[in-house]
Amino acid sequence: MILGPLEIVDQNIPIKITASMQRLVLAVLLLNVGRPVSVEQMVTDFWGDRPPASARKTVHGYVWRLRGLLDRSCHQHIETVDNGYRLQADDVDSVRFERLYRAARQASAAGDPASAVRLLSEALDLWRGPALSNVPTTPQIALSCTRLEELRLSALAARFDTGLEMGQHHVITPELRVMVIEYPLNEAFHAQLMLSLYRSHRPAEALDVFYKLRSYLVNELGVEPSPSLQELFLRILANDCQLAVT
Repeated sequence: MILGPLEIVDQNIPIKITASMQRLVLAVLLLNVGRPVSVEQMVTDFWGDRPPASARKTVHGYVWRLRGLLDRSCHQHIETVDNGYRLQADDVDSVRFERLYRAARQASAAGDPASAVRLLSEALDLWRGPALSNVPTTPQIALSCTRLEELRLSALAARFDTGLEMGQHHVITPELRVMVIEYPLNEAFHAQLMLSLYRSHRPAEALDVFYKLRSYLVNELGVEPSPSLQELFLRILANDCQLAVT
């Protein structure tokens, strides 16, 4: 599991991986599950342009030790392929997350918001914290974690949008309040909170969300909110009835 600290679980029993470099090698294989990863690729990612002379031998050693740990499990194993390795695993949480997210988008496009919300919630429940939080950072790990975090935020925004579409503004407002604090520059969450508050008959609070964000952006970054957010602000200010739940 990589959506949080790296964990390997076999029949609900965790398999401990104490060495940080072993976790790093396993993380790279998990991020490429089912696909070959060359030893040269790992060496370059781990040590850059100046790897130690023993780099390839070191990678082989970590894989050998990982095989010893994974041999306990019938659900995952590391294959040797040309110039590298490939991890075969039955269930990786990041793969399941992306599959559920795609299914949710398809359900939404098909006009089935209830299924979309269910699938998005199931996908987001797979997250246990920042991806690979107990793994050393390399350029490839950082890039992969950034991509996964962006997908998580997209899934959250999609769930809030679908909740608003279904008239669940009272339910999602508390969570949106937390999100705008956690992500003070994310205008999508601010827009969703403004709309949720407006539909909850709290237009003054909705406007206050905009005022606070604008003050932050102007004072900290010297920029104004996006045109779309300014338009939403003006529509709330004008009590635009088209913003109400349809």
